Amino acid sequence: MKLRLTHVLASIILALNFVAPAAAGPLEDGNAAYKRRDYATAMRILRPLANQGDGMAETIVGMMYYFNYGVPLDYVSAHMWFNLGAAHGNSLGGFMLKEVTGKMTRGEIAQAEKLAREWKPTTQSLNTTTDAETWSCEVNMHEKTFKQEWTIANGRMTAPQGKGYYRLVHYDSQVIVAFYMWRDDKDSDGPNTDYIIIEKKTGNYLKMDNIVMATMGKAYDDVAEPSITTGHCSPVEATIPSR
Repeated sequence: MKLRLTHVLASIILALNFVAPAAAGPLEDGNAAYKRRDYATAMRILRPLANQGDGMAETIVGMMYYFNYGVPLDYVSAHMWFNLGAAHGNSLGGFMLKEVTGKMTRGEIAQAEKLAREWKPTTQSLNTTTDAETWSCEVNMHEKTFKQEWTIANGRMTAPQGKGYYRLVHYDSQVIVAFYMWRDDKDSDGPNTDYIIIEKKTGNYLKMDNIVMATMGKAYDDVAEPSITTGHCSPVEATIPSR
């Protein structure tokens, strides 16, 4: 196992260090930041390029998720970005796609492949700044009010507590959209997801849950008796470290 991991790491380092020189620009800057282990800067620069379909940027973003470099470990995100990188002509992306697939469940692979199929290039950037943005929400659930804080940074939406992981889907001057996927366990019939929407102008909070993502025998995103939770959010001036 150690020999295999050493071989993978050596291959990645070799591949990155011998990328053909690019014209001075964001891709070169992002690649340089990655190689000097400044992962926050690398993500800030490379994520918008990955969103636009640059194969090398997609692959490096995938490696940051794969190795937990500056962002939480997330094999689903890594698989999606490696898949896209390979599809856009990056051979390292294809190599890493095989590596991450061996570490994932069938449900996770299906989810990652679905994300890659539905991906479209965009110029809409996510929040990839190094400073975290925090929202505090008063959420109405089961006839009770709960307080929850969301921290946004490096293209991720996270909470201090919770099971599973959060993925920032959309971010702009008006709304924040993310989803929270439950992993398979004894208390769940499959990976489910909560869609979380915060409207910045009004502070309105909306969560739609019980959306089945990959339950055996059902179509992806099949809505199974959805419930809706509402609340109100406000931005918190003080920031929380993103990692």
